[in-house]
Amino acid sequence: MPQNDNLKLFHSILMEFDRIGILDDFILIGSWALRVYRENFKQDPRIPIVATQDLDFLLENPVKVTRSVDVGSILAQFGMEEERSVSGQYAKFVGVDMEVEFLFPDKGRGASGGIRIP
Repeated sequence: MPQNDNLKLFHSILMEFDRIGILDDFILIGSWALRVYRENFKQDPRIPIVATQDLDFLLENPVKVTRSVDVGSILAQFGMEEERSVSGQYAKFVGVDMEVEFLFPDKGRGASGGIRIP
């Protein structure tokens, strides 16, 4: 797929997420975020553009969503199918030319606030 078509697909997915009211429930990260930064900061050449085919969104841990939505059905409109790991702990949506992943931050030591040292 030519890069311009990927850009149209990216835009269409974001617009659909915004239309149904879930765009505020996660954060765009990864290489597509750089494209948004560059566009909004006067095409500054210091902001690199890396061409990837995966669109990454970060969710809070624990997940805080404003409404229940079948994301799989939404992405199916764009020719994407859900793909799960063997363990069932990981899912992404895969199309011919793009993947959409919803990622969760790991909570490691200190997630509970840490230990207070006098």
